[in-house]
Amino acid sequence: MTIARESGKVLAVYKQTGLGVPRSGTGGQALRRETSSGKLAIATYENNEITSHQQSTGVTMGGRSASFTLNGLLSGNTYSTLLASLLRGTFAAVSAFAASTITISGTAALYTFTASAATPNFLTNGLKIGDVVRLSAAGGAAGNKANNILVIGITSELIFTGITLNSSALTLEAITACTVTVHGKKLAAPITSQTSDYWTVEEYQSDITQSELFTDTVFGSVDIAIPATGNTTVAFNAVARDRTSSGAQVLTTPTAETTTAVVQGIKGAVIVQGTQVGNVTGATIKIDGNVALVGQVLGSNIAPDVTRRILKVTGQITAFYEDGVMPGYFEAGTPISIAVVDAVDETNASEFVSFVMSKVKLTSDDKDTSETGIVRTYAFTAEINGNGGPTLANAKTIISCQDGLAA
Repeated sequence: MTIARESGKVLAVYKQTGLGVPRSGTGGQALRRETSSGKLAIATYENNEITSHQQSTGVTMGGRSASFTLNGLLSGNTYSTLLASLLRGTFAAVSAFAASTITISGTAALYTFTASAATPNFLTNGLKIGDVVRLSAAGGAAGNKANNILVIGITSELIFTGITLNSSALTLEAITACTVTVHGKKLAAPITSQTSDYWTVEEYQSDITQSELFTDTVFGSVDIAIPATGNTTVAFNAVARDRTSSGAQVLTTPTAETTTAVVQGIKGAVIVQGTQVGNVTGATIKIDGNVALVGQVLGSNIAPDVTRRILKVTGQITAFYEDGVMPGYFEAGTPISIAVVDAVDETNASEFVSFVMSKVKLTSDDKDTSETGIVRTYAFTAEINGNGGPTLANAKTIISCQDGLAA
């Protein structure tokens, strides 16, 4: 007798062309994971009838629904399509800023990058606080090029300030014919033209040749956990209209799982209100699309659709208690910005995934009583930044994500 094992399962996802159009055959993407589990639920109704034989007449089977969970380790491009569906947008590249003379000044703590002419147009062309950029040029010091630079501030179309993601020192110089590139692709929750993606998700047990197919699946939320030491994790939750079972693989040839390296918070940086902070012990971010089945209708045992409600972003930061800055933000209800960048390693051109929320309010500042160092927990709620926009330093969005390897 063969018993199904988790290692014998192929998890594949394939975006549908629309509601009620499940995928099959060639295509889709196999996903790596720590765990995944789909579940079919069928409503039951007790037959509360009184009979002369004084025995139950059983239950009636009602409407069907399905749910799906996926837990994994965050890595470049592995979950970018699912994040895009959650945020109701698409990852897109930012056009490189035209070659100019870029002068690097400042100190190792914070550098200033000044263009000699208006050709870069940093603000006009979409550079944002929280972006990770790289410089490229024929000349200039090697350590200044292909080095991850996290944008901290943008003071004009010709000037921005930033730090190196790995704290490496830059050479102060003027680099001629230098191009500034926002590395990888970016995604911001859009204010118009939001997408409404449906997915076919298959759990295929190759060891026992059994398939469970979840159709019209909508990914509703993700919990991102960033520990001080250890891998960054993601936990997706999805709702599906139905699950069907069969004895053959349905998504027959999905693209193989990604092989990109897992990112870690300890290799990246946390920026709060434009300042890098070094006392953070952990962070979580929850992106919640508030999805649910719309409900049953007469004549069908599955719901007609999945509804998407207001997108919400919450989370918390834990940090050693060093001063009154963060408690002050909480007490005053001051909107602040939070950017978290997770990197693979400490090399100059390490791959990374970042999350930027430019308008956040702290909703608590609880603290523990440890003798080894008091830690405070700052819960937060993000909101759309109404003061952002296409030619401004922040995006008009609730959250944005940058993935150095997003396809």
